[in-house]
Amino acid sequence: MAAAAAGGGGRKLRPWLVAQVESGRFAGLVWDDAGRSALRIPWQHAGKGGAKGGAGTALCQAWAEFKGRLRPGARPDPAGWKTRLRCALNKSPEFEEVPGRSRLEGPRPYKVYRLLPPPQQRGGQTPKRGGSRPRKEAGPDPTAEGDGDPQPHGALEPPPSPDEVPAEEPRPDAGDPSAAPPPAPLKLDIVVESPEPLPLAQGGACLGLRLWLGGSPAWQGWLPPGDYLLGPPAPPGAPPRPGLLPRLLLLPPPEALPGGAPPALGRLLAGLRPGLLVASAGRGLFLRRRAGAEGVHCRAPHARPAPEGGALPEGELVQAFDAQRFREEVGRHRAGLGPRPEHRVTLAVGQELGPHDGPHNRTLVLQLEQAFAQQLLDGAPAAVGPPCPAAVQA
Repeated sequence: MAAAAAGGGGRKLRPWLVAQVESGRFAGLVWDDAGRSALRIPWQHAGKGGAKGGAGTALCQAWAEFKGRLRPGARPDPAGWKTRLRCALNKSPEFEEVPGRSRLEGPRPYKVYRLLPPPQQRGGQTPKRGGSRPRKEAGPDPTAEGDGDPQPHGALEPPPSPDEVPAEEPRPDAGDPSAAPPPAPLKLDIVVESPEPLPLAQGGACLGLRLWLGGSPAWQGWLPPGDYLLGPPAPPGAPPRPGLLPRLLLLPPPEALPGGAPPALGRLLAGLRPGLLVASAGRGLFLRRRAGAEGVHCRAPHARPAPEGGALPEGELVQAFDAQRFREEVGRHRAGLGPRPEHRVTLAVGQELGPHDGPHNRTLVLQLEQAFAQQLLDGAPAAVGPPCPAAVQA
């Protein structure tokens, strides 16, 4: 714990908190929606036992440890830990409380906080605090009366649209170059190129794929079980490569990236050009980095022989997710004999994955999962997976 505190003094709240959600260490600390734009934080009132223990107190204590605020031998201070985390959330320009989706009564109370884009993506404005009125919600949260866990089974939803629409600005003077509108945000898409039409993504082994760019979700969808080759298109003038596998093309290609793209993105995309083989089958998820491809670092529940967070070995078949082993882990978890198991495979292109690294602080990240896994964790039937969105088809 001392090492974590020493290294965490200058770290920000958002990457730390997102890492805790992904780790599954704290019961009730979960994503509030399938698009991962908001999270639920366990929040029991001190007068109702919240200061005596539980996941909420453990999370507040972990934050105090991370920030180096706990001294060896000091008396426990649950109320102080909670105050420190609450103040950090309220002061952070990257979080906004959503009272309409919080639940502060009942056996598992929680608060919902929305993740806001960085200030530079919001025109340099930070949200108002204190006396500002909470933003009006579109409607009640369909999972607000659940047991504290999100219900993401079903098709992966597209990334949510920005909540705030800036007021219309006066039209800039055409002769003033400094008044030109800022460039449009970079979009990275995945297009399926298949020699034959793909069937619908049905069954527990259908493949969920989520692409992250610079800490934000860029694309997500479901694909039917099978083998795929993922990478950018061939460079201009290169001879076409015949192949029978469906290709997941990352667009735009490195050569067509706009000037506002992250400097490292073109290199990372080009390095992935030989391709990454991805297979989803009844036994689980399999990966193979083709010869010459940029290092792809993997953190997966059952990766072998790849090390935890290390680079996938070139040319070797790696089973990143073992479906049968996961079912056994879920059974032990329900019997109180083990932690809640992880089912998502996280891949970072060209960048290492440390213990607290993930989509929030890596340039290009891919997350894979099988449809049955989240459904099994939620106690829902896992015989049929969600339909494949039409936008995924070639």
